[in-house]
Formats: sequence, structure tokens, C-alpha cells
Amino acid sequence: MRGPFSSALAILLTLFVSVFAVVPDVLSESRLVYSYEYEGLRIQVYAPYQARAGGNIVVRVRVEALENLYSVTVYLELRGSRNYGYGSWSYGWYHLQGIDLSSGVVRDETYSISIPSDVDPSLIYGCVYLSWSHYELLIQRSYTHRSCFNVAYLTNLLESYQSLQQSYSRLALEYNETLSKYRNLISDYNNLKSMYSTLEDKYNKLASGYTNLQSNYTKLSSNYEYLNREYSNLSKKYNELQSSYSDLQTKCNAISNELALSKALNYTLGAISAALLIAIVILVARRQRIRERQVDMSSKI
Repeated sequence: MRGPFSSALAILLTLFVSVFAVVPDVLSESRLVYSYEYEGLRIQVYAPYQARAGGNIVVRVRVEALENLYSVTVYLELRGSRNYGYGSWSYGWYHLQGIDLSSGVVRDETYSISIPSDVDPSLIYGCVYLSWSHYELLIQRSYTHRSCFNVAYLTNLLESYQSLQQSYSRLALEYNETLSKYRNLISDYNNLKSMYSTLEDKYNKLASGYTNLQSNYTKLSSNYEYLNREYSNLSKKYNELQSSYSDLQTKCNAISNELALSKALNYTLGAISAALLIAIVILVARRQRIRERQVDMSSKI
């Protein structure tokens, strides 16, 4: 029982010592925290990873003119929290203020800024305000820019130590609770191991049945593919027959229409022929009567 507990204590002690050992190196190490480039102006800001309450933070600001610039103003401001979040602190300064820069000129300065002693362990962030102008095709154009960025993290060693003490007490309590849970898990593990053996036997039986089903599925899949090909061929033939049937139906309808028209014409010709025959009979009868009258008249004379 003492082994895991002692290991946890050793880890916490090592962590506590390492925090105090690493802080100076971290505070002195600087890295790029902000970079911006636009219309001939380039600015870069460097700062350490961490800073201490009541100490100084070193901020390096580098401004480079990529072309001739006029009325260049660079204002920076650091901000943070104090009084447990109920207050704030800030520090601002001009790196450049309304000056002209020729192309290729670099203004690189390092600033040591004092940090209040009553600040909260939290993030320091910075804001940069830029304004400048340059000529483009003999036309002066002016620009402004504002942005904020993370600078460093403020640490408070006393509060870090107190926090580690609280973490140690909490971890010791969690260790005892975890040890009890571990024993319960061992018991559950043994039960699960027994259940696993039973389930493994069932699995082997199901795997054997699955192999048989897989074989049957392969056969059915082969038969399905064959039937599907036959169905495709029959469907093709059916479509061809359906097309032929449609053509025949069209021709049949055309022939029926022609027969109906032919009957109508025959009926019409028959009626016309009968009318002509009647007209001829009437004309012959009239001509006969006229001749008879002419004969009677000639006999009387």
C-alpha cells in the first residue's frame, strides 16, 4: 500500500521543485508574439513566455520600412488583471510617433516594463495601434491598424505553492478513493474473465455457424447473378416484342382506317350510280313521250 502512495508524493515533490527551477529560464526566454506586415510597414514584437508579479518584463519591438513611409506612429499597450479580477492594470508607450522612415530603415528597441506586485496570475495581453502613409502613383495614402495579442503569462510563486499544497491534499484523497475503486475493479475483472470464457465458447459455435451461412450465401449469390442475367435477357426480348406489338398495332389501326374510308367511298359511289341510273330512265321516258307526241301531230296534219 505504501508503494503507490510514496510514488504519488514523490511526483508532486518533483513537480513542485521543477516549477521553481524552470521559472528563471522561462522568464528570460523570448519569442515572437506578434507580427504584422502591410503596405510597406512591418512590425514584430518579442516577449518572454512568463513574467513575475512585482518584476520586469522585457519587450522587444522591431519596425522596418519596406518603402518610404511618412508620419509613422507605433503605440503599444500591455494590459492585465489585478485584485482577483476586480481591477486591471495597463502600461502604454510610443515606439514611434509621427516620424518619417526611408525604405530599409529598421527601428529595433527593447523595453523593460515594471509589473505591479498585486497583479493576478493570468495572461498579459498587448494591443498595438499603427498609423502611417506612403505615396502610390504620386498619391498619398494613409493607413491605420489596431490589433491585440497574447504576450506572456503572469505567475505568482506563493500562490503557485499554495495551489500545489491544495493539489497534494486533493490527490492524496483521490489516491485513497482510487485504491478502493481499484480493488473493486479487480473483483469485477475476475468476474468478467469468467464471463469472457463462457462467451468465447458461444462465439466459437456462432463462428462455425457463420462459416456455413457464408458458404450458403456464396451459392445463393451465384444463383442470383445467373437469374439476374437471365432476367435482363428476357426483359430485353420483352421490350423488343413490346416494340413490335406497338408497330403492328399502329399498322392495324391504319388499315382499319383505310377500310372504313373504302366502305364510305363504295357507299357514296353506289348512291351516285343509282342516282345516275334513275336520271337516265327518266330522260329516256321523257324522250319517248316527246316522240309519241310528234307522231300524233304529224298524223293529224
